[in-house]
Amino acid sequence: FCACGHHPETNVRELEMDVPSSTNDEWDPESNPPPPLPAGDSYVSHCLFHLPQKTKQWILVLTDKAYIKMEPETHAIKWRKTLREIHSIEPDEDPNTFTCTYRFSGSKKKKGKLIPGPQTKSNQVLRQRKFVCGDSNARDDWILLFNRSLRDLWQINFETTLIPPPEIYQFHILLTKKNSHGRDQIRMLVLSTHRIYNMVLKSNGAVQSRPQWTLPYTALSKLRFSTATPLAFQICVNVTMMPHAKENYEFLVMDELERTLITTELRRLFYAHTGRQLTAEEYS
Repeated sequence: FCACGHHPETNVRELEMDVPSSTNDEWDPESNPPPPLPAGDSYVSHCLFHLPQKTKQWILVLTDKAYIKMEPETHAIKWRKTLREIHSIEPDEDPNTFTCTYRFSGSKKKKGKLIPGPQTKSNQVLRQRKFVCGDSNARDDWILLFNRSLRDLWQINFETTLIPPPEIYQFHILLTKKNSHGRDQIRMLVLSTHRIYNMVLKSNGAVQSRPQWTLPYTALSKLRFSTATPLAFQICVNVTMMPHAKENYEFLVMDELERTLITTELRRLFYAHTGRQLTAEEYS
């Protein structure tokens, strides 16, 4: 998912109007806000969409905490998924379609489509949904809206539960970590302005509240990129500075874009603290 902090202007309607008092009222989804939402949800936007190879239209409602599939005629909620389950929102090859990659618990294995490509441990907890919008402009608006909402939600979450002031949340990513015995472990790396936090995921997909370990950027020595496994990389540590840390930590991501995103952020934050470029090398 995108970790940018931009707040783009959008053509998606976000109108401040009276919410219909009854779910049976006539409601034009193109011009009015949705009927009453679940308690605690604050409205962000909505649109009409359909599923690939389907003609039936649904309403997609985005709130500050969730995205909701709703019947256009009755306003009945088909499902509500929390934003915390979302791994990424990306454009599809079809210009009107975007793909939502999301985490699921073991009880939801039958839902959604498996992630294509190399199956890593982190891939095995991910599924995908595709949403077809009315046109490419609406699709692009929704990608921006989703990513803005995700950024706001995760920043509030991590700065409330994990990252102490004056640190500020920067980025996070779900990936697979290779432990010292070569076993795959699902992890989430959270980057603040000061440190890397290595977080463990519980069996239900929730993130544990305490990090397994943390590293200041000044303790990094280099990055290493695998030639044998193109989606693997290592974060190498100056063990003189951090004697209780391992010399390197190996991770495996879902695709090349994710590897570029996480390593670019690490290089940027290392430079911000040291004024030096974080060196990189290949390994087999």
